[in-house]
Amino acid sequence: MSNVYNKKRISFGTWNLTEINVPERSKLHSLEPIGVGTEVVESLTSYIGRLAESHNITTGVLLKNILGPQSNKKYLFEVKNQTKNPNSFRDYINNYGVIAREFVLTIEQLTLRNDIQYLTLVPWNGFVGKRRLL
Repeated sequence: MSNVYNKKRISFGTWNLTEINVPERSKLHSLEPIGVGTEVVESLTSYIGRLAESHNITTGVLLKNILGPQSNKKYLFEVKNQTKNPNSFRDYINNYGVIAREFVLTIEQLTLRNDIQYLTLVPWNGFVGKRRLL
């Protein structure tokens, strides 16, 4: 019977135990917006739809259960209470008003992106008139 303690030891070298800096992780997929800087840039509503699809959830679930709780203005994300005309809701978030800015900030926080504003008219605030914009 061989003695296990008499076997030759194998050396694996030394371990580097320095702390590793792990970058912050986003809560939602950090999808790259389509067409930023071109005339065919996607809208914020399109981006929200793609974001929901990438998480395999509906847009309503994304708005109500994820974006809403993250925002300090939860009422903005209650889809059913926004308006009787569904196109108006789309027009508000693709615009440059308070609702659009709140959507941009919330999505940027959750995706860790800083280019979501370019999917709206937010950068054009002050250059484009408000009347009959959309």
